[in-house]
Amino acid sequence: MDVDTALLELKKQFQVQNDDLVPHLLVLPPGSDLHDHPLIKDGSIFMQGKASSMVAAALAPKPGWEVLDACSAPGNKTVHLAALMRGEYLSLRYFAL
Repeated sequence: MDVDTALLELKKQFQVQNDDLVPHLLVLPPGSDLHDHPLIKDGSIFMQGKASSMVAAALAPKPGWEVLDACSAPGNKTVHLAALMRGEYLSLRYFAL
């Protein structure tokens, strides 16, 4: 799902806006509970804190890159990297340390 579509869907229930620093990050007010939201449940969007989102944004991976995520469980940062790479990666490796 693209960010604009997610923004429109979430605005139906929440006060939501684009983050001013991290591209593709949507910000909701504290206490907003998305755990049972259909977009979360079907995997269209995922929840991640701003600090974690900054990792992939700082790397700014391009489709076709090979990325080693040495801090993954695997988890949201890996999913974020894959999304920024549009699912076109030579290899996305992750290790639990």
